[in-house]
Amino acid sequence: VALNYLIGKGNVMPIPGAKSAAHANEFAGALGWSLSEDEALELQTTARELRETVKADSAAMRFMDGALKSAGL
Repeated sequence: VALNYLIGKGNVMPIPGAKSAAHANEFAGALGWSLSEDEALELQTTARELRETVKADSAAMRFMDGALKSAGL
């Protein structure tokens, strides 16, 4: 879902690293379908809510901020 979301943004091209054939197959599962606008909005809303509850100086917060900025949010 995460890869599909980023691909759907249009201005972001994720480059996942696969360490096994299973990972490559999982990544391929992000292709050939799209999230609905409502589903993408729900993910964005959840990410914003999480951002508010995670401590600003934590590693998780820095990771989320980077991911959201990359996605243009």
